[in-house]
Amino acid sequence: MAVAIHDVGRKLDALPLGRFHYRLTGLIVGGLFVDQFDNYITGGVLGAAVKEGWSTMSMNALFISAGTAGMTIGSIAAGWIGDRYGRRFSFQLNLLIFGLFSFAAAASPTMGWLTVSRFLMGLGMGAEFVIAYTMLSEFVPPKTRGRWQASMAVISNGAVFVSSLCGFLIIPHYGWRWVFVIAGVAALVVWTLRKALPESPRWLESQGRNAEAEKVVDDIVHELGLKEAPAGSPTAAPTAVAADVPFMVLFSPPVIRRTLLAIILMTAGLTVSYGYTNWLPTFFIKQGMSLNTSIGFTVIMSLGGTLGALIAFAVGDRFDRKPSLTIAGICALVFGILFAQGNSVLWVNSFGLLLLGSLFCFTTLSIAVYMPELFATEYRARGAGVAFTCARIGIVVTPFPIVWAFDFAGLAAVTTMFSVFLVIALVALWLLGVETRAKPLEETAPVLDQAPEPLPARAAPAAE
Repeated sequence: MAVAIHDVGRKLDALPLGRFHYRLTGLIVGGLFVDQFDNYITGGVLGAAVKEGWSTMSMNALFISAGTAGMTIGSIAAGWIGDRYGRRFSFQLNLLIFGLFSFAAAASPTMGWLTVSRFLMGLGMGAEFVIAYTMLSEFVPPKTRGRWQASMAVISNGAVFVSSLCGFLIIPHYGWRWVFVIAGVAALVVWTLRKALPESPRWLESQGRNAEAEKVVDDIVHELGLKEAPAGSPTAAPTAVAADVPFMVLFSPPVIRRTLLAIILMTAGLTVSYGYTNWLPTFFIKQGMSLNTSIGFTVIMSLGGTLGALIAFAVGDRFDRKPSLTIAGICALVFGILFAQGNSVLWVNSFGLLLLGSLFCFTTLSIAVYMPELFATEYRARGAGVAFTCARIGIVVTPFPIVWAFDFAGLAAVTTMFSVFLVIALVALWLLGVETRAKPLEETAPVLDQAPEPLPARAAPAAE
């Protein structure tokens, strides 16, 4: 059994914020932005493909399913790779896969080839979200961790506007293939810049590679212009951990409540937020609105994504996690009910904006801020991977009950179903949740009663 002293974590938490942290965040969020750009522009690509007679509605559905399947597999694979070979290797591998197959998508001779390319792109897209928030959480100090984690959601949500602008300017004039070329070039540019990305010292220490971990910390200290790392707070008592913790540790007695909580929060949050954003245009049209009016409403309400992320950024380090998530969830419940009662332009726009703002605040706090704090370094990426995978499955499954509910009793029935999901999440939060704000990651992680003997430390294969 190995004993982790967590000396590297103590040093990282004591460092002042500076140039290194901004550079690191930029390198991480760059990949997230590219992924979000590709996600949001898909609708324009598929519409153009149908208009050109190159695709059909059924082919488009298969394309969407293939992308979601790829992201689901990518999420669970990224967690395993990130814990086994390191955050940096997993990061570079997934972005390389996404970038290369973006070019393959641009050159697809048939819709079938495009669908296969989309599945392979999805492998990289699903992995990016798992590793991004995991990695940044292991570098930033606990007192400001919430703001830094939420800042990535604020920036990456800007891809909604950029993708809309590119779709408007490029697809009608140059064709949909150039969208994938832009995404591929952007991904490979970020991949090249990320060669300067350091490995997580916390992960290196968890693998027994202490000399490498100390070297990374020394490099960070030098970049910040310091002579040596500040002393920091006294190190917590050593805890027994293993360098190679098995996957089933996520379902062991000390950890299973964290795993279940992450799954429930992420599945409920993403299912409801994706449900509203993906189906609002259809709901409006079914209620008699014109296509232009429906799209106009949706664009205005989409600003709720940025609004919610900004609210999460503002409250992330001011208030404890459980009360913040509870207030955001209750607001989403209330605004959802009021939104469903709307019969005027002002009412629908106002409460739709507040609804999506509350939902994105809830998902940002739960996914970007809270989830990385629930697991230990040795299995943090796998915990996030499992939660993201379950959420992806939820997104795939829920369109069927959404359609049934809308046909049964309209938007009110859909809102009732989504409200039930949020209530389940809030109950789970208070039954299973722990408070993690402003605490070092080593103190927020559950302590294993027993741990297997560590395997010999291994180096990650090259991903450059």
